[in-house]
Amino acid sequence: MRFVVLDPYFLAGAFLAPKGRCRKLLVLLAYGRLVSNVERVNDAEMDKLTEEVKDAHGAAEIGGPIEELRLRETELRALLAERLPVMTPTEYGLATSPELLERVQALIQHAREDRPSLPTDAAALVYRRLSHHTARTVGETDHQWSIPRYTNGRAPEQEWLIHLATQIGAEFLVTRDSRIALDQDGPTVYTHEQTRKRTQAWRLDSFIEEIEEYHFALDEVDGELLEITA
Repeated sequence: MRFVVLDPYFLAGAFLAPKGRCRKLLVLLAYGRLVSNVERVNDAEMDKLTEEVKDAHGAAEIGGPIEELRLRETELRALLAERLPVMTPTEYGLATSPELLERVQALIQHAREDRPSLPTDAAALVYRRLSHHTARTVGETDHQWSIPRYTNGRAPEQEWLIHLATQIGAEFLVTRDSRIALDQDGPTVYTHEQTRKRTQAWRLDSFIEEIEEYHFALDEVDGELLEITA
């Protein structure tokens, strides 16, 4: 899977602007996570999951919850495949971290000041939804990374986002910050010197153009499909 980190403003925008391109992109990433989940749950993984259920719930529940989850995700994948455009890519998945999701929460909470129609629990709801859509997240011990200077002082307050993308193994970082994504039409590559892990920083429109291939157009994705992917 090719992992994508989205700027917190884009993630918040996916919920604040239901008809926008960020929402459509999140649908695509959620679909990629779903397809990956369905395809990777082979018999060996089922045995492992069954043992985990046994340890947590006892022998009486072995198999039931896991089989129900696999069946539900298989059915949901089929439903989305019918409603998404032909040749919708399935190889992209959302990568996040607790810090990233907390920043999205703060943006949603701030938006409530100007949009009182948002429910009081909107920030918590968005956090849960994004956690569900996440295909890869950082480990519990990874939050104490030493953050290098990737931008040579251009955007010191944004170094954490680049570092998240490099260390989580995200091939793409999609941002609205032109100090990070320097090229309007292509990627800006960042590499962590010690680990040699790298990421490509893209602006939103150019990234969308990059993934639009084989006659697929993101604008044809129905943003309302996000409601059925949770």
